[in-house]
Amino acid sequence: MARTIALKSAQDLGKAREAGRLAAEVLAMIGPRVVPGVSTEALDRPCHEHIVGVQGTVPANVGYLGYPKTILTSVNHVVCHGIPSARRRTRCTIATPERACGWSRAWSSPSNPC
Repeated sequence: MARTIALKSAQDLGKAREAGRLAAEVLAMIGPRVVPGVSTEALDRPCHEHIVGVQGTVPANVGYLGYPKTILTSVNHVVCHGIPSARRRTRCTIATPERACGWSRAWSSPSNPC
């Protein structure tokens, strides 16, 4: 069965670039706050406030299939899309906050060198 590849228009590519720019901006804002002792839940609120208040956009995750938070967080053994919680990060943990805007964008951050 032959599969076709749908080519994206210049407008589609522009939207994808804008989504990536918005996601990168949120990750740059939250990065310095990813430190030992902070919970992923504490990272969620500033992300929400930045997305809504500064960017003037809507968090894509909130309410999607019942998802309750703005960001998705993966800590250590969580593969992906974990729900932010009150559990505090400790030294040597890895966190991956994600911000969805049509496309997912994420990076990983160690709490401290082990």
